[in-house]
This record gives sequence, C-alpha cells and structure tokens, in this order.
Amino acid sequence: MAARRRCTLLRMLGESDACPGASCQLWHDGGCVLEPVDLELRSSPALAGHLLELKAALERAATLDEEASARSLFSRRLNAEQAAESA
Repeated sequence: MAARRRCTLLRMLGESDACPGASCQLWHDGGCVLEPVDLELRSSPALAGHLLELKAALERAATLDEEASARSLFSRRLNAEQAAESA
C-alpha cells in the first residue's frame, strides 16, 4: 500500500493531514502549487497561515467575483507582510 501524500500547506503549520489532491484549490497540473516553495515557506508560519485563509476563502467562493476578491485579499496581506519584514 502506497503512503498517502500529506498536505503541503498543513505540513508547514506542523500538521499532517492527508492531501486532498485535485479537489484542493491549490492544486494545479497534477500537483500542489506550494511544493516548489515548501522549504522557503516553512520558515514563515505567518505566510502559511495566510495561505490557509486564502484556501478556505477560495473553497467558500461561489462566484468568480468572490474568488477574485479572495485572491486580492491574499495579495494585499502578502504585500503587507513583505513590507513589515523589510522594515
């Protein structure tokens, strides 16, 4: 029996839930969009928390406008966090 893949995002937060695969909002072209930056994001739990909020907002979005709003909120938070780290 093959081992189940763990969720990249939750692993960044110290959890070990199974990856939902293609049903996840952060899944694209057969893989998690966060896997390439997994190591970098582990050092930023605040960013991982923001990503988790984004994922939840995308899952709740019933329209394309709501999805665009969720992505915009994430971008604003990410920019604010980057600015705070630079200060």
